[in-house]
Amino acid sequence: MIQLLKALHNIRLLHPKALATLLYSCVRRGVNVMALLEFAKRTYRHAPMVRSDGVVWSFEDLYEKVLITARKLSNHEVDIKSGDRVALVVTNNTSFTTLLFACTSIGADVFLMNPSLSTKQLHAFCTENNIKAVIHDSTYSSTDNVAALTVQEIEQIKAAKKRPGRARVNRVIIPSGGSTGKAKAIAHKPSLTNYLAPFRACITTLNMKHHQHVYIATPMYHGYGFAVFLLCVAAGKEVIVDERFNANLVMKRMTDHNVHLLIVTPTMLHDLVQVKAAKKLTIQCIASGGAPLNEPLIQRATVLFGPVVHNLFGTTETGLNFIATPNDLRQDPRALGKPIKG
Repeated sequence: MIQLLKALHNIRLLHPKALATLLYSCVRRGVNVMALLEFAKRTYRHAPMVRSDGVVWSFEDLYEKVLITARKLSNHEVDIKSGDRVALVVTNNTSFTTLLFACTSIGADVFLMNPSLSTKQLHAFCTENNIKAVIHDSTYSSTDNVAALTVQEIEQIKAAKKRPGRARVNRVIIPSGGSTGKAKAIAHKPSLTNYLAPFRACITTLNMKHHQHVYIATPMYHGYGFAVFLLCVAAGKEVIVDERFNANLVMKRMTDHNVHLLIVTPTMLHDLVQVKAAKKLTIQCIASGGAPLNEPLIQRATVLFGPVVHNLFGTTETGLNFIATPNDLRQDPRALGKPIKG
């Protein structure tokens, strides 16, 4: 309870109305990520939530689109029900956010798949894990021998008249090892207590309460990108994403939308510092995760942007374990930082 109160205080939501909204959302939607969206919609409502490819949705816009999509997925043509398993093969875009929340609102277990999986790997994984439906966007075309629906096909389905009821406690599963071998399913259960410590650590260490716009370059189907995305939803931040990483495009997005918090992997950061115009960017915080940072990259980024690089360390299996601050990395580039309980 102390962790919860501290976390709410850090995002300025420690007051009776916010606590009542959080409780109401959990009671109405169940303990899942849809309850988080319910809370965010009621708290931030018309504030921009996601921006992708020129499209901007507020929290309320996303919420309404999620309800419609959930009814479409419940239609007899698709017939996804509570307890079913759904694989999403979707990149960083508005479809990812809509389908993630829509599937969980129904009560389905959601598997976030890496689009780099081959058809053979995807088929084997779906067979082994009893996946009922595969939904993919236009970036994934290798669906031969895999029963799948496209985002465009779902848009054409007539919505069921009845809204899905309160969902059971479901899971979000992020397979690991798929790009290098056999994918292994790692379940992330929606336990509030498990997320509070990492949530509070990110809010305070990355100073997120002072950054309203966040560019997430890291794929949201990875554990690191997914965790940051949920954090932004809870904190009422605008998330800016693109389907594919391009260093020049990232610079344009950050300049156009006054973004000062950047979420990347070391490979992405390496590409960004190679761009000549990168020194013109005003970045107040870079959070790098998914792989270790090396000393030359830390030094190069520090020269260009100042002491703003943070190293987030964790795994798909264990979640976020450590955050190394710029001061930690200055003293020792190999530093893991302070451990996070949770």
